[in-house]
Amino acid sequence: MSEMATTQKFSPEAYKQPAGNITVLKKMGASIVASVADALPGFMRKQAPAMLRALYTECQKSPALLKCSPQSLFGAVIQAAQMGLQIGGALGQCYLVPFKGSVTLIPGYKGYIQLVNRSGQVGIINAFVVYNKDQFDVTMGTAPTITHIPGSYPTAADVRSRKPVAYYATCHTKTGPRFVVLTQAEAEVHRDRFALSQNGPWRDHFEAMSLKTCIIKLCKYLPMSAELQTATALDEQLEAGDGVDCSYLFQVEGDEDEELAEPKDKIDALRQKLAPRQTEAEAPAHKANASPLIELLDQYIAAGGDSGALLTKLDATPEDLENAMGGRADKYKAAIRKAMSELPRP
Repeated sequence: MSEMATTQKFSPEAYKQPAGNITVLKKMGASIVASVADALPGFMRKQAPAMLRALYTECQKSPALLKCSPQSLFGAVIQAAQMGLQIGGALGQCYLVPFKGSVTLIPGYKGYIQLVNRSGQVGIINAFVVYNKDQFDVTMGTAPTITHIPGSYPTAADVRSRKPVAYYATCHTKTGPRFVVLTQAEAEVHRDRFALSQNGPWRDHFEAMSLKTCIIKLCKYLPMSAELQTATALDEQLEAGDGVDCSYLFQVEGDEDEELAEPKDKIDALRQKLAPRQTEAEAPAHKANASPLIELLDQYIAAGGDSGALLTKLDATPEDLENAMGGRADKYKAAIRKAMSELPRP
């Protein structure tokens, strides 16, 4: 019998306590695979079992993850999927790091490259490590340039003994090339200031994290997709010293106190709640302003848009839309219409 055939039921409270071992976590995953699939974008739903298997692999590689709540682990899977990134593995697109009983999802530098290149709004983005025998020159000013000529490391001993001295990321935009450079010392200062703990990616993947820092800084100069904005928002929260618990994205059936896992469900429920009030003469003015917003967002979802990513881009919740007034409502409307115009045509 396969692991996914297990149908043991767990109480909602059980998902808030550490599973303790991989066998229990797999049984929990088998019981809620349909819920995880429902929380994913339509084109990703068939990937839910594979994504859960990737989670189990990471937990076996890093047993400390089993000390995190299952709902935060499953929420992190959903968050990664909504950004279109793979957890762990050789791809290195995003990682799971334990933090105060919950798991924090950290996008990797390869994940950032994937998100930027996928947007199609800028030229290919790349990131490089500069080693001690490389020739490396940076010119700033009105015509900034980088010259990087890799040094010679002919033997395995040479490769093992080489030392990183700098990191940089580059990208071509409509206004010309852009780049960000960090020296080894600057990368170490950034790590010491922002790393959540002594254990984690900064310890095990220092070069990769340094490259990611360059890319994040570079992204501030680039047009960003909703998925890229989500990734940078996660990192900003991390740098503020807070882990990002994605439990809110995961809901166990019957747990009425939890937020709905799928933003679309919240928006649909809110739209239905507001609809009867539109005909009431005594309805507050801000309800009349908000209702078209909900309808517009519903049209965006029907056209295939990702409501969760859009709400992140708007820096809003469905309740914000319900309470929107005046110019703020017009601002939301314009942003949703713009996002709708950018959706791929069927």
